[in-house]
Amino acid sequence: MTLIVGIKCQDGVVMAADSAATFTTPPGEPTVCQPCKKLSAPGADLIIGTSGPVGLAQSFCQEIGVLLGRNHSRCYWKTPLEARNELRSAMWKHAQKELEGGVLVARATGQPAPPFSALIALRTKDVPSLIEFDQKCSPEEATDDLPCKCIGVGQRQADTFLAFTRRVLWPAGLPKLEHAVFYAYWAVWEAIRVSPGGLAGPVQITTLAKSDEGWIVSELGESQLGEHAQFMEEVERAMREAVRSLLEADQRVAETPSLPTPPGK
Repeated sequence: MTLIVGIKCQDGVVMAADSAATFTTPPGEPTVCQPCKKLSAPGADLIIGTSGPVGLAQSFCQEIGVLLGRNHSRCYWKTPLEARNELRSAMWKHAQKELEGGVLVARATGQPAPPFSALIALRTKDVPSLIEFDQKCSPEEATDDLPCKCIGVGQRQADTFLAFTRRVLWPAGLPKLEHAVFYAYWAVWEAIRVSPGGLAGPVQITTLAKSDEGWIVSELGESQLGEHAQFMEEVERAMREAVRSLLEADQRVAETPSLPTPPGK
Protein backbone atom coordinates (compact mmCIF):
# COMPACT_ATOMS: atom_id res chain seq x y z
CA MET A 1 0.00 0.00 0.00
CA THR A 2 1.21 3.44 -0.86
CA LEU A 3 0.85 7.18 -0.48
CA ILE A 4 2.49 9.56 -2.95
CA VAL A 5 2.05 13.32 -2.52
CA GLY A 6 3.05 15.94 -5.08
CA ILE A 7 2.95 19.73 -4.84
CA LYS A 8 3.59 22.08 -7.74
CA CYS A 9 5.56 25.12 -6.54
CA GLN A 10 6.64 28.53 -7.78
CA ASP A 11 10.15 27.23 -8.36
CA GLY A 12 9.82 23.47 -8.84
CA VAL A 13 7.97 20.37 -7.69
CA VAL A 14 8.03 18.46 -4.39
CA MET A 15 7.13 14.78 -4.16
CA ALA A 16 6.83 12.79 -0.93
CA ALA A 17 5.98 9.18 -0.10
CA ASP A 18 5.74 6.70 2.71
CA SER A 19 8.10 3.71 2.80
CA ALA A 20 5.89 0.63 3.25
CA ALA A 21 5.72 -2.16 0.67
CA THR A 22 2.95 -4.65 1.46
CA PHE A 23 3.35 -8.20 0.15
CA THR A 24 0.20 -10.21 -0.59
CA THR A 25 -0.80 -13.72 -1.55
CA PRO A 26 -2.43 -14.28 -4.99
CA PRO A 27 -5.94 -13.90 -3.47
CA GLY A 28 -4.84 -10.51 -2.13
CA GLU A 29 -4.28 -11.39 1.54
CA PRO A 30 -1.53 -9.20 3.10
CA THR A 31 1.47 -11.12 4.43
CA VAL A 32 4.31 -8.80 5.46
CA CYS A 33 5.25 -5.13 5.24
CA GLN A 34 8.80 -4.20 4.20
CA PRO A 35 10.52 -0.80 3.80
CA CYS A 36 11.22 0.36 0.25
CA LYS A 37 11.85 3.47 -1.83
CA LYS A 38 8.80 4.61 -3.78
CA LEU A 39 10.14 7.64 -5.64
CA SER A 40 12.38 7.00 -8.64
CA ALA A 41 14.34 9.27 -10.97
CA PRO A 42 14.77 7.56 -14.36
CA GLY A 43 16.24 10.84 -15.59
CA ALA A 44 18.18 13.79 -14.24
CA ASP A 45 15.08 16.03 -14.26
CA LEU A 46 12.12 13.67 -13.85
CA ILE A 47 10.59 11.97 -10.78
CA ILE A 48 8.00 9.21 -10.81
CA GLY A 49 6.00 7.68 -7.99
CA THR A 50 3.49 4.89 -8.55
CA SER A 51 0.70 3.20 -6.65
CA GLY A 52 -0.19 -0.39 -7.45
CA PRO A 53 1.73 -3.46 -8.69
CA VAL A 54 5.49 -3.11 -8.26
CA GLY A 55 6.20 -4.85 -11.56
CA LEU A 56 4.12 -2.30 -13.44
CA ALA A 57 5.98 0.52 -11.72
CA GLN A 58 9.28 -1.03 -12.83
CA SER A 59 8.02 -1.19 -16.42
CA PHE A 60 6.97 2.47 -16.30
CA CYS A 61 10.39 3.55 -14.99
CA GLN A 62 12.29 1.50 -17.56
CA GLU A 63 10.13 2.77 -20.42
CA ILE A 64 10.57 6.40 -19.36
CA GLY A 65 14.30 5.81 -18.93
CA VAL A 66 14.48 4.67 -22.56
CA LEU A 67 12.68 7.84 -23.70
CA LEU A 68 14.99 10.12 -21.75
CA GLY A 69 18.01 8.20 -22.99
CA ARG A 70 17.46 9.93 -26.32
CA ASN A 71 18.52 13.20 -24.71
CA HIS A 72 21.29 12.27 -22.25
CA SER A 73 18.74 11.24 -19.58
CA ARG A 74 17.06 14.64 -19.61
CA CYS A 75 13.56 15.80 -20.51
CA TYR A 76 13.31 16.98 -24.10
CA TRP A 77 9.63 17.89 -24.41
CA LYS A 78 8.86 21.45 -25.47
CA THR A 79 5.40 21.68 -23.89
CA PRO A 80 3.51 19.89 -21.09
CA LEU A 81 1.01 18.65 -23.70
CA GLU A 82 3.78 16.97 -25.65
CA ALA A 83 5.11 15.37 -22.46
CA ARG A 84 1.66 14.15 -21.38
CA ASN A 85 0.91 12.55 -24.74
CA GLU A 86 4.24 10.76 -25.14
CA LEU A 87 4.35 9.52 -21.55
CA ARG A 88 0.78 8.28 -21.84
CA SER A 89 1.64 6.26 -24.95
CA ALA A 90 4.78 4.85 -23.36
CA MET A 91 3.01 3.70 -20.19
CA TRP A 92 -0.24 2.57 -21.78
CA LYS A 93 1.29 -0.40 -23.61
CA HIS A 94 2.18 -1.82 -20.17
CA ALA A 95 -0.97 -0.65 -18.37
CA GLN A 96 -3.22 -2.10 -21.09
CA LYS A 97 -1.77 -5.57 -20.57
CA GLU A 98 -2.26 -5.19 -16.81
CA LEU A 99 -5.89 -4.19 -17.23
CA GLU A 100 -6.67 -6.94 -19.72
CA GLY A 101 -5.03 -9.55 -17.51
CA GLY A 102 -6.89 -8.19 -14.50
CA VAL A 103 -10.23 -8.64 -16.25
CA LEU A 104 -9.46 -12.30 -16.99
CA VAL A 105 -8.32 -12.97 -13.43
CA ALA A 106 -11.40 -11.23 -12.00
CA ARG A 107 -13.68 -13.42 -14.10
CA ALA A 108 -11.90 -16.57 -13.00
CA THR A 109 -11.45 -15.80 -9.30
CA GLY A 110 -13.91 -13.05 -8.48
CA GLN A 111 -11.03 -10.94 -7.16
CA PRO A 112 -10.75 -7.46 -8.72
CA ALA A 113 -7.37 -6.40 -10.04
CA PRO A 114 -5.55 -3.89 -7.82
CA PRO A 115 -5.83 -0.29 -9.05
CA PHE A 116 -2.76 1.62 -10.14
CA SER A 117 -1.78 5.20 -10.94
CA ALA A 118 1.35 7.30 -11.38
CA LEU A 119 2.51 10.77 -10.40
CA ILE A 120 5.30 12.37 -12.44
CA ALA A 121 7.26 15.59 -11.92
CA LEU A 122 9.17 16.92 -14.93
CA ARG A 123 10.17 20.07 -16.69
CA THR A 124 9.44 21.28 -20.22
CA LYS A 125 11.96 23.88 -21.32
CA ASP A 126 12.12 26.02 -18.16
CA VAL A 127 8.70 25.20 -16.68
CA PRO A 128 8.11 22.54 -13.97
CA SER A 129 5.03 20.32 -14.21
CA LEU A 130 3.28 17.76 -12.01
CA ILE A 131 1.12 15.23 -13.86
CA GLU A 132 -1.11 12.44 -12.54
CA PHE A 133 -1.84 9.40 -14.73
CA ASP A 134 -4.86 7.30 -13.76
CA GLN A 135 -5.52 3.61 -14.43
CA LYS A 136 -6.17 4.33 -18.11
CA CYS A 137 -3.01 6.46 -18.21
CA SER A 138 -5.18 9.54 -18.77
CA PRO A 139 -3.13 12.57 -17.66
CA GLU A 140 -4.23 15.43 -15.41
CA GLU A 141 -1.82 18.26 -14.70
CA ALA A 142 -1.57 20.22 -11.46
CA THR A 143 -2.39 23.93 -11.83
CA ASP A 144 -1.96 27.14 -9.87
CA ASP A 145 -5.52 26.68 -8.55
CA LEU A 146 -5.11 22.93 -7.85
CA PRO A 147 -1.40 22.46 -7.10
CA CYS A 148 -1.62 19.28 -4.99
CA LYS A 149 -1.90 15.68 -6.19
CA CYS A 150 -2.15 12.52 -4.07
CA ILE A 151 -2.37 8.87 -5.12
CA GLY A 152 -2.51 5.59 -3.22
CA VAL A 153 -4.33 4.15 -0.26
CA GLY A 154 -3.61 7.19 1.91
CA GLN A 155 -5.05 9.67 -0.59
CA ARG A 156 -8.18 10.41 1.42
CA GLN A 157 -6.24 11.39 4.54
CA ALA A 158 -3.62 13.37 2.61
CA ASP A 159 -6.13 15.22 0.42
CA THR A 160 -8.06 16.37 3.47
CA PHE A 161 -4.97 17.44 5.38
CA LEU A 162 -3.46 19.30 2.41
CA ALA A 163 -6.75 21.12 1.80
CA PHE A 164 -6.69 22.33 5.41
CA THR A 165 -2.99 23.24 5.18
CA ARG A 166 -3.49 25.20 2.00
CA ARG A 167 -6.53 27.10 3.30
CA VAL A 168 -4.66 28.17 6.42
CA LEU A 169 -1.05 28.59 5.27
CA TRP A 170 -1.13 29.43 1.55
CA PRO A 171 -4.69 30.23 0.46
CA ALA A 172 -3.80 31.38 -3.07
CA GLY A 173 -1.23 30.70 -5.73
CA LEU A 174 1.72 28.34 -5.53
CA PRO A 175 3.97 27.90 -2.47
CA LYS A 176 7.72 28.25 -2.50
CA LEU A 177 9.51 24.94 -2.87
CA GLU A 178 11.23 25.21 0.52
CA HIS A 179 7.82 25.64 2.19
CA ALA A 180 6.14 22.92 0.13
CA VAL A 181 8.75 20.42 1.30
CA PHE A 182 7.46 20.85 4.83
CA TYR A 183 3.79 20.74 3.78
CA ALA A 184 4.38 17.47 1.89
CA TYR A 185 6.33 15.95 4.77
CA TRP A 186 3.62 16.91 7.26
CA ALA A 187 0.83 15.52 5.05
CA VAL A 188 2.49 12.12 4.56
CA TRP A 189 3.43 11.79 8.22
CA GLU A 190 -0.08 12.70 9.35
CA ALA A 191 -1.52 10.07 6.99
CA ILE A 192 0.89 7.49 8.44
CA ARG A 193 -0.16 8.41 11.98
CA VAL A 194 -3.90 8.02 11.34
CA SER A 195 -3.80 5.18 8.80
CA PRO A 196 -5.47 1.93 9.93
CA GLY A 197 -2.63 0.04 8.25
CA GLY A 198 -0.52 -0.24 5.12
CA LEU A 199 1.46 3.01 5.50
CA ALA A 200 4.74 3.40 7.36
CA GLY A 201 7.70 5.72 7.72
CA PRO A 202 10.17 7.07 7.18
CA VAL A 203 8.86 9.77 4.88
CA GLN A 204 10.70 10.12 1.58
CA ILE A 205 11.08 13.55 -0.07
CA THR A 206 12.42 14.24 -3.56
CA THR A 207 12.44 17.62 -5.31
CA LEU A 208 12.76 18.91 -8.85
CA ALA A 209 14.33 22.36 -8.81
CA LYS A 210 16.54 24.60 -10.92
CA SER A 211 20.19 24.98 -9.99
CA ASP A 212 23.28 26.53 -11.56
CA GLU A 213 23.60 23.29 -13.54
CA GLY A 214 20.00 23.33 -14.75
CA TRP A 215 16.98 21.41 -13.50
CA ILE A 216 17.95 18.54 -11.23
CA VAL A 217 16.34 15.94 -8.98
CA SER A 218 17.47 15.88 -5.34
CA GLU A 219 16.55 13.56 -2.48
CA LEU A 220 16.45 14.83 1.09
CA GLY A 221 18.82 13.05 3.44
CA GLU A 222 18.14 11.70 6.90
CA SER A 223 19.36 14.84 8.67
CA GLN A 224 17.17 17.10 6.52
CA LEU A 225 14.14 14.92 7.15
CA GLY A 226 14.92 15.04 10.86
CA GLU A 227 14.84 18.83 10.76
CA HIS A 228 11.37 18.75 9.21
CA ALA A 229 10.20 16.24 11.83
CA GLN A 230 11.42 18.55 14.60
CA PHE A 231 9.84 21.60 12.95
CA MET A 232 6.55 19.69 12.63
CA GLU A 233 6.54 19.04 16.37
CA GLU A 234 7.28 22.72 17.06
CA VAL A 235 4.45 23.86 14.77
CA GLU A 236 1.96 21.49 16.40
CA ARG A 237 3.02 22.63 19.88
CA ALA A 238 2.69 26.30 18.85
CA MET A 239 -0.78 25.61 17.44
CA ARG A 240 -1.90 23.95 20.68
CA GLU A 241 -0.61 26.84 22.78
CA ALA A 242 -2.12 29.49 20.50
CA VAL A 243 -5.57 27.85 20.42
CA ARG A 244 -5.55 27.20 24.17
CA SER A 245 -4.59 30.82 24.83
CA LEU A 246 -7.36 32.15 22.59
CA LEU A 247 -9.96 29.85 24.16
CA GLU A 248 -8.93 30.80 27.69
CA ALA A 249 -8.98 34.50 26.81
CA ASP A 250 -12.46 34.12 25.32
CA GLN A 251 -13.60 32.29 28.46
CA ARG A 252 -12.26 35.05 30.71
CA VAL A 253 -14.18 37.65 28.68
CA ALA A 254 -17.38 35.59 28.95
CA GLU A 255 -17.00 35.28 32.73
CA THR A 256 -16.27 38.99 33.34
CA PRO A 257 -19.28 40.53 35.13
CA SER A 258 -20.92 43.42 33.28
CA LEU A 259 -20.46 46.86 34.79
CA PRO A 260 -23.48 48.46 36.48
CA THR A 261 -25.30 51.17 34.60
CA PRO A 262 -24.44 54.67 35.98
CA PRO A 263 -27.30 56.55 37.68
CA GLY A 264 -29.37 58.66 35.38
CA LYS A 265 -28.59 56.56 32.33
